[in-house]
Amino acid sequence: MLLGIRGIEESSVYQAILKKGIAEGRTEMAREILIHLGSKKFGPPRKQARARIEGLEDLGRLEALTDRIFDVASWDELLGPSG
Repeated sequence: MLLGIRGIEESSVYQAILKKGIAEGRTEMAREILIHLGSKKFGPPRKQARARIEGLEDLGRLEALTDRIFDVASWDELLGPSG
């Protein structure tokens, strides 16, 4: 029983909120990993690069950028038009 409400864990609203929270958490973690790995390779991102990363909502895009870190030489190249 959560919040004193019997069966809330099975409700569709609760499940939707939980799913959304998990997705948002995964996206935030992907941003943190991208910034962490990029900082180790390129140094800390400048304000503009950090803002671009923090504005990304697509988990797949964040994962693709993380994979590209090994193929580029700078934040600008990573986040540029082809990035």
